[in-house]
Amino acid sequence: MENANFAITAKFDQLDRYIVSSAPTQIANVFGVTLYLVDVYNQKLFASVYVEVKGVGSNETKASLNAIRQLNAGNGKINTFLSGAKKKIISYYDSQLPSLIKEARSKASFKNYEEALAMLAVVPTCCNGYDSAMKEAMRIYVLYRDTYFLARLNEAKALWSSNPTQAGSVPVVAILSSVDPDAKCYKEAMALLSQVAKVVKTDVDYETKKKYEDAVELEKLRIQTIGEIGKAYAANRPMNLIFLGHGGAIATQSPVAVP
Repeated sequence: MENANFAITAKFDQLDRYIVSSAPTQIANVFGVTLYLVDVYNQKLFASVYVEVKGVGSNETKASLNAIRQLNAGNGKINTFLSGAKKKIISYYDSQLPSLIKEARSKASFKNYEEALAMLAVVPTCCNGYDSAMKEAMRIYVLYRDTYFLARLNEAKALWSSNPTQAGSVPVVAILSSVDPDAKCYKEAMALLSQVAKVVKTDVDYETKKKYEDAVELEKLRIQTIGEIGKAYAANRPMNLIFLGHGGAIATQSPVAVP
Protein backbone atom coordinates (compact mmCIF):
# COMPACT_ATOMS: atom_id res chain seq x y z
CA MET A 1 0.00 0.00 0.00
CA GLU A 2 1.53 3.33 -1.00
CA ASN A 3 1.16 5.86 1.79
CA ALA A 4 3.38 8.88 2.32
CA ASN A 5 2.38 9.13 6.01
CA PHE A 6 3.81 5.73 6.87
CA ALA A 7 7.28 4.31 6.54
CA ILE A 8 8.80 0.94 7.26
CA THR A 9 12.35 1.31 8.47
CA ALA A 10 14.84 -1.06 10.05
CA LYS A 11 17.50 -1.25 12.74
CA PHE A 12 20.38 -3.70 12.28
CA ASP A 13 22.45 -5.25 15.06
CA GLN A 14 25.32 -7.59 14.12
CA LEU A 15 25.01 -10.66 16.33
CA ASP A 16 27.81 -12.81 14.98
CA ARG A 17 30.51 -13.12 12.37
CA TYR A 18 32.53 -16.21 11.61
CA ILE A 19 34.51 -17.98 8.93
CA VAL A 20 32.80 -20.89 7.19
CA SER A 21 35.08 -23.90 6.78
CA SER A 22 35.05 -24.32 3.04
CA ALA A 23 37.21 -23.74 0.01
CA PRO A 24 37.30 -20.96 -0.93
CA THR A 25 36.89 -19.33 2.49
CA GLN A 26 33.45 -17.83 3.12
CA ILE A 27 32.34 -15.24 5.68
CA ALA A 28 29.04 -15.55 7.55
CA ASN A 29 27.31 -12.48 9.02
CA VAL A 30 24.34 -12.82 11.37
CA PHE A 31 22.10 -9.82 12.05
CA GLY A 32 19.25 -9.13 14.41
CA VAL A 33 16.86 -6.88 12.48
CA THR A 34 13.96 -4.91 13.93
CA LEU A 35 11.44 -3.58 11.42
CA TYR A 36 9.28 -0.64 12.43
CA LEU A 37 6.04 0.71 11.00
CA VAL A 38 6.12 4.44 11.73
CA ASP A 39 3.53 7.14 11.17
CA VAL A 40 5.97 9.82 10.04
CA TYR A 41 3.48 12.68 9.90
CA ASN A 42 1.99 12.18 13.36
CA GLN A 43 5.26 10.82 14.79
CA LYS A 44 3.98 7.53 16.17
CA LEU A 45 5.25 3.99 16.30
CA PHE A 46 2.58 1.57 15.10
CA ALA A 47 4.19 -1.85 15.04
CA SER A 48 7.51 -3.67 15.07
CA VAL A 49 8.88 -7.13 14.45
CA TYR A 50 12.25 -8.75 15.19
CA VAL A 51 13.90 -11.31 12.91
CA GLU A 52 17.36 -12.82 12.64
CA VAL A 53 19.01 -13.30 9.26
CA LYS A 54 22.27 -14.83 8.13
CA GLY A 55 24.22 -14.28 4.94
CA VAL A 56 27.28 -16.04 3.58
CA GLY A 57 29.62 -14.59 0.99
CA SER A 58 33.20 -14.38 -0.20
CA ASN A 59 33.65 -11.04 1.59
CA GLU A 60 31.93 -8.83 4.20
CA THR A 61 29.85 -6.91 1.68
CA LYS A 62 28.49 -9.98 -0.10
CA ALA A 63 27.76 -11.72 3.19
CA SER A 64 25.81 -8.69 4.43
CA LEU A 65 23.90 -8.29 1.16
CA ASN A 66 22.93 -11.96 1.17
CA ALA A 67 21.61 -11.51 4.71
CA ILE A 68 19.59 -8.44 3.73
CA ARG A 69 18.04 -10.34 0.81
CA GLN A 70 16.29 -12.54 3.36
CA LEU A 71 14.23 -9.55 4.47
CA ASN A 72 11.31 -10.22 2.15
CA ALA A 73 7.69 -11.31 2.28
CA GLY A 74 8.79 -14.93 1.96
CA ASN A 75 9.83 -14.73 5.61
CA GLY A 76 6.78 -15.79 7.63
CA LYS A 77 7.30 -13.25 10.42
CA ILE A 78 7.82 -10.41 7.94
CA ASN A 79 4.79 -11.43 5.89
CA THR A 80 2.65 -11.41 9.04
CA PHE A 81 4.10 -8.02 10.00
CA LEU A 82 3.31 -6.51 6.58
CA SER A 83 -0.23 -7.90 6.58
CA GLY A 84 -0.77 -6.53 10.07
CA ALA A 85 0.73 -3.19 9.05
CA LYS A 86 -1.78 -2.80 6.25
CA LYS A 87 -4.67 -3.57 8.60
CA LYS A 88 -3.36 -1.11 11.19
CA ILE A 89 -3.10 1.67 8.61
CA ILE A 90 -6.65 1.09 7.39
CA SER A 91 -7.96 0.87 10.96
CA TYR A 92 -6.15 4.08 11.84
CA TYR A 93 -7.75 6.04 9.03
CA ASP A 94 -11.19 4.52 9.61
CA SER A 95 -11.12 5.69 13.23
CA GLN A 96 -9.23 8.98 12.85
CA LEU A 97 -10.63 10.34 9.60
CA PRO A 98 -13.12 12.83 11.11
CA SER A 99 -10.32 14.36 13.19
CA LEU A 100 -7.97 14.29 10.20
CA ILE A 101 -10.45 16.15 7.99
CA LYS A 102 -11.07 18.70 10.74
CA GLU A 103 -7.34 19.30 11.14
CA ALA A 104 -6.80 19.59 7.37
CA ARG A 105 -9.63 22.12 7.20
CA SER A 106 -7.95 24.11 9.97
CA LYS A 107 -4.61 24.03 8.14
CA ALA A 108 -6.29 25.27 4.99
CA SER A 109 -7.95 28.13 6.88
CA PHE A 110 -4.44 29.43 7.60
CA LYS A 111 -3.52 28.91 3.93
CA ASN A 112 -1.29 25.94 4.72
CA TYR A 113 -2.76 24.25 1.66
CA GLU A 114 0.12 21.92 0.89
CA GLU A 115 0.13 20.49 4.40
CA ALA A 116 -3.65 20.11 4.39
CA LEU A 117 -3.59 18.26 1.06
CA ALA A 118 -0.69 16.07 2.24
CA MET A 119 -2.81 14.95 5.18
CA LEU A 120 -5.74 13.97 2.96
CA ALA A 121 -3.91 12.67 -0.10
CA VAL A 122 -2.61 9.61 1.73
CA VAL A 123 -5.96 8.26 2.88
CA PRO A 124 -6.17 4.71 1.38
CA THR A 125 -8.92 4.19 -1.19
CA CYS A 126 -10.17 1.14 0.75
CA CYS A 127 -11.00 3.18 3.86
CA ASN A 128 -14.64 3.84 4.69
CA GLY A 129 -14.24 7.61 4.62
CA TYR A 130 -12.13 7.90 1.48
CA ASP A 131 -14.85 9.73 -0.46
CA SER A 132 -15.27 12.27 2.35
CA ALA A 133 -11.51 12.83 2.47
CA MET A 134 -11.34 13.37 -1.30
CA LYS A 135 -14.31 15.75 -1.19
CA GLU A 136 -12.52 17.89 1.38
CA ALA A 137 -9.23 17.58 -0.51
CA MET A 138 -10.93 18.80 -3.68
CA ARG A 139 -12.38 21.80 -1.83
CA ILE A 140 -8.92 22.75 -0.53
CA TYR A 141 -7.36 22.07 -3.92
CA VAL A 142 -9.67 24.64 -5.52
CA LEU A 143 -8.51 27.24 -2.98
CA TYR A 144 -4.86 26.49 -3.77
CA ARG A 145 -5.19 25.82 -7.50
CA ASP A 146 -4.32 29.25 -8.92
CA THR A 147 -1.26 29.72 -6.70
CA TYR A 148 0.02 26.20 -7.37
CA PHE A 149 -0.29 26.25 -11.14
CA LEU A 150 1.10 29.77 -11.48
CA ALA A 151 4.23 28.52 -9.71
CA ARG A 152 4.31 25.49 -12.03
CA LEU A 153 3.90 27.74 -15.09
CA ASN A 154 6.80 29.92 -13.96
CA GLU A 155 8.88 26.77 -13.50
CA ALA A 156 8.04 25.67 -17.05
CA LYS A 157 8.95 29.11 -18.42
CA ALA A 158 12.33 29.00 -16.72
CA LEU A 159 13.04 25.49 -17.99
CA TRP A 160 12.07 26.33 -21.56
CA SER A 161 14.02 29.59 -21.52
CA SER A 162 17.17 27.77 -20.41
CA ASN A 163 16.83 24.87 -22.87
CA PRO A 164 14.39 25.42 -25.79
CA THR A 165 15.17 22.08 -27.47
CA GLN A 166 13.57 18.69 -28.05
CA ALA A 167 15.24 17.32 -24.90
CA GLY A 168 14.40 20.44 -22.92
CA SER A 169 10.76 20.21 -23.93
CA VAL A 170 10.15 16.97 -22.02
CA PRO A 171 9.81 18.41 -18.48
CA VAL A 172 8.17 21.55 -19.86
CA VAL A 173 5.45 19.59 -21.65
CA ALA A 174 4.93 17.43 -18.56
CA ILE A 175 4.27 20.52 -16.45
CA LEU A 176 2.13 22.44 -18.94
CA SER A 177 -0.01 19.46 -19.90
CA SER A 178 -0.97 19.02 -16.24
CA VAL A 179 -2.31 22.55 -15.72
CA ASP A 180 -5.94 22.52 -14.61
CA PRO A 181 -8.26 24.14 -17.22
CA ASP A 182 -9.94 26.10 -14.41
CA ALA A 183 -6.68 27.66 -13.22
CA LYS A 184 -6.37 31.35 -14.01
CA CYS A 185 -3.07 30.80 -15.81
CA TYR A 186 -4.45 28.01 -18.04
CA LYS A 187 -4.65 30.13 -21.22
CA GLU A 188 -1.11 31.37 -20.74
CA ALA A 189 0.08 27.82 -20.09
CA MET A 190 -1.59 26.57 -23.27
CA ALA A 191 -0.08 29.45 -25.25
CA LEU A 192 3.38 28.41 -24.09
CA LEU A 193 2.57 24.77 -24.79
CA SER A 194 1.63 25.72 -28.36
CA GLN A 195 4.97 27.50 -28.77
CA VAL A 196 6.81 24.44 -27.51
CA ALA A 197 4.75 22.18 -29.78
CA LYS A 198 5.77 24.22 -32.85
CA VAL A 199 9.44 23.98 -31.98
CA VAL A 200 9.43 20.24 -31.30
CA LYS A 201 6.80 19.51 -33.98
CA THR A 202 4.18 17.71 -31.90
CA ASP A 203 0.42 17.93 -31.40
CA VAL A 204 0.69 17.78 -27.62
CA ASP A 205 -1.10 21.12 -27.21
CA TYR A 206 -4.15 19.90 -29.14
CA GLU A 207 -4.09 16.53 -27.39
CA THR A 208 -3.93 18.17 -23.96
CA LYS A 209 -6.87 20.49 -24.62
CA LYS A 210 -8.93 17.62 -26.07
CA LYS A 211 -8.09 15.28 -23.22
CA TYR A 212 -9.40 17.57 -20.51
CA GLU A 213 -12.71 18.13 -22.23
CA ASP A 214 -13.52 14.71 -20.74
CA ALA A 215 -14.88 15.17 -17.19
CA VAL A 216 -13.51 11.81 -16.06
CA GLU A 217 -10.00 12.63 -17.28
CA LEU A 218 -10.21 16.03 -15.61
CA GLU A 219 -11.19 14.41 -12.32
CA LYS A 220 -8.22 12.05 -12.64
CA LEU A 221 -5.93 15.02 -13.28
CA ARG A 222 -7.12 16.77 -10.14
CA ILE A 223 -6.78 13.70 -7.92
CA GLN A 224 -3.30 13.07 -9.36
CA THR A 225 -2.32 16.69 -8.70
CA ILE A 226 -3.54 16.47 -5.10
CA GLY A 227 -1.38 13.37 -4.69
CA GLU A 228 1.66 15.11 -6.20
CA ILE A 229 1.24 18.11 -3.91
CA GLY A 230 0.98 15.78 -0.93
CA LYS A 231 4.05 13.76 -1.90
CA ALA A 232 6.12 16.90 -2.50
CA TYR A 233 5.20 18.25 0.91
CA ALA A 234 5.94 14.95 2.64
CA ALA A 235 9.29 14.63 0.84
CA ASN A 236 10.39 18.06 2.06
CA ARG A 237 9.17 17.59 5.61
CA PRO A 238 11.99 17.23 8.16
CA MET A 239 12.15 13.76 9.65
CA ASN A 240 14.34 12.74 12.55
CA LEU A 241 14.49 9.05 13.36
CA ILE A 242 16.24 8.00 16.54
CA PHE A 243 17.12 4.50 17.67
CA LEU A 244 17.14 3.91 21.41
CA GLY A 245 19.61 1.36 22.70
CA HIS A 246 20.63 -2.07 21.50
CA GLY A 247 17.57 -3.59 19.84
CA GLY A 248 15.49 -0.75 21.30
CA ALA A 249 12.47 1.12 20.03
CA ILE A 250 12.34 3.77 17.36
CA ALA A 251 11.37 7.34 18.06
CA THR A 252 10.59 10.30 15.84
CA GLN A 253 10.66 13.84 17.15
CA SER A 254 7.89 13.15 19.70
CA PRO A 255 7.65 9.37 20.14
CA VAL A 256 4.25 7.95 21.02
CA ALA A 257 3.71 4.20 21.08
CA VAL A 258 0.39 2.98 19.71
CA PRO A 259 -0.99 -0.25 21.21
